[in-house]
Amino acid sequence: MKAFVTGGTGLVGIHLMLDLLKRNYEVVALCRKSSSNNHVKAIFKHYGHEELSTKISWVDGDVTEIFSLIDNMKDCDVVYHAAAVVSFTGTNLEDMYKINIDGTANVVDACLDVGIKRLGYVSSTAAIGKNEKQKEVREDDPWIEDGHVSSYSISKHQAEREVWRGVEEGLEACIVNPCVIIGPGKWGQSSTSLVETVDNGFPFYSSGANAFVDVRDVSEVLIQYMENDILSERTLIIGENMTYRNFFTQVAEKLDKKPPHIAAKPWMGAIAWRAEWLKQKLTGKNAAVTKETARSAYQTTVYNREKLFQFLPDFKYHSIKDAIENTVIAYKNR
Repeated sequence: MKAFVTGGTGLVGIHLMLDLLKRNYEVVALCRKSSSNNHVKAIFKHYGHEELSTKISWVDGDVTEIFSLIDNMKDCDVVYHAAAVVSFTGTNLEDMYKINIDGTANVVDACLDVGIKRLGYVSSTAAIGKNEKQKEVREDDPWIEDGHVSSYSISKHQAEREVWRGVEEGLEACIVNPCVIIGPGKWGQSSTSLVETVDNGFPFYSSGANAFVDVRDVSEVLIQYMENDILSERTLIIGENMTYRNFFTQVAEKLDKKPPHIAAKPWMGAIAWRAEWLKQKLTGKNAAVTKETARSAYQTTVYNREKLFQFLPDFKYHSIKDAIENTVIAYKNR
């Protein structure tokens, strides 16, 4: 069985490739010429499988270039689409939409053109709607595109619509919607930056809450869905719902750092994102805090975990404590 993986240098993509290779798949991984894959070997080594990194067939290409997808997908049996831009800065929106939406449309069209029947897509909780009448967010909550929806959320929701279009045209597909993903990857990118933030001595905590999940669980669920014919479904992948303070405290403890101990008030967040916006305008560097991230830091969002167990009743999530420990060990050995 040969699997084609997009986003192979990213957090989820690395773990998908490792899990597929451990299952004796052949893996073809798409990589842009501007991207480095040197860190992939280090993550494989962290898990004791450095030798498997040599079995990845890296190919030049880009999800925004459909012909590179068609050329490189030939002879593959399944596709795992994990490539995406995660951004809440409000800048480079055109690039994010191009990669997340148009790139997904290209992956779908390439599958249909080449004759690949099965696609597994890594989406996000950001693509899920909200229902104010319920305490927990569920997969079927209505999508309402108002002023409180981030550009990233819009891009992932629209990308899902491209996957469903593919299903209507004969593609077999499933979608997983993970929350904040914790695990070792390319340091400074995605959620790995949270570990670096705490390691640099971050004293503040906000009153909000979110959900977190181990990257190993995201990979395992998606592969099991694909292998067990659990198709035409979108499923929330939720390890644990917890407060940001609890999460950052656990990270600090594993890093032997002082836990966050200063309550950040909403007015402080409002000042922070405006200051960062001004700094971004003056220096061109992306803001560390944006209006969207500042607002979400004070929101409490709880996600329902039930649907996954309807299909995989025996599945057991890693605890977030384990996810943090795994990440910190890799971080210290980087």
